[in-house]
Amino acid sequence: MRLFISSVTAIAMAPAMELACPSMAPEKANISIARQPGILYLPSQMLETQKLIEKQAAKEGFGGVAGE
Repeated sequence: MRLFISSVTAIAMAPAMELACPSMAPEKANISIARQPGILYLPSQMLETQKLIEKQAAKEGFGGVAGE
C-alpha cells in the first residue's frame, strides 16, 4: 500500500516539477567573474585580461559574448 501511495504521489508531482524547472533557460551574453587578490585566482584573471572567454566563444560561433 505504501508503494502504491508513493507511486501515485510521484506521478502526480511530475507535471508540477516540469513547470517548476523549465528545461530551456534564457541565453546570457554577459559573464561575470569575481576578482580576489592572490595566486589562486590567477587563472581567472588571465581569462579576463587576455579575453580568452570572448575568443573561445567567437571561435565556437557565439558572437556578442562579453566578460565583465
